[in-house]
Amino acid sequence: MFKDLLMENKNKFSINLYFFATLIILILFLKSIDFFKKIYSINYEDHELRQQQAYDFCENTGTGYIFYIKKNFNLKNIPDIKNFHRTPNQNWIFYASKKQFNKDEKIILFNLDENNQSKFNLSDYKILDNFKNDCLFVKKK
Repeated sequence: MFKDLLMENKNKFSINLYFFATLIILILFLKSIDFFKKIYSINYEDHELRQQQAYDFCENTGTGYIFYIKKNFNLKNIPDIKNFHRTPNQNWIFYASKKQFNKDEKIILFNLDENNQSKFNLSDYKILDNFKNDCLFVKKK
């Protein structure tokens, strides 16, 4: 009888040890992939802010800058995006909206080429936003 009771407790102990070890490994794995931080970010940070942080701001593609303009300016139409770097088209940022494209009235401009030379004549445009003279949001005068 004592022997049976001891064997029964041993089985419960091994099941609890297995469960505890699995739980510890799961928690360590979730911590290593920043699961808890990512869940917090999804719940409490703005989608546009997370997009700005995920992409480069004013470097190669300028995707973060485009998200910044989209968030901070009340755009009635989708602006034209002119990038003098070799990058893919960034209009995908506006595809979810029902707005129409409005060529040449407002432009998001990545102005400097590889030699830091201006490639766009700004005399006919009013600068609405300027970041390091490379990323510009301009409106036709």
